[in-house]
Amino acid sequence: MSEESKVAIRNIRRDFIDLVKASDDMTEDLQHQVQDEVQKVTDEAVGEIEAILKKKESEIMAI
Repeated sequence: MSEESKVAIRNIRRDFIDLVKASDDMTEDLQHQVQDEVQKVTDEAVGEIEAILKKKESEIMAI
């Protein structure tokens, strides 16, 4: 489940970045800033999933 969640998050990131790149209303600098922010949020979400996974693995191993 964790791997599916990470893939889903990455797919959302890819789709959003594609939208940003297709936007004619944004300057190139703003596009890069948005992409960097999206990557930061993606990394945080994947990190949270990893933390949950490690916690669950330790709970399972304790049983």
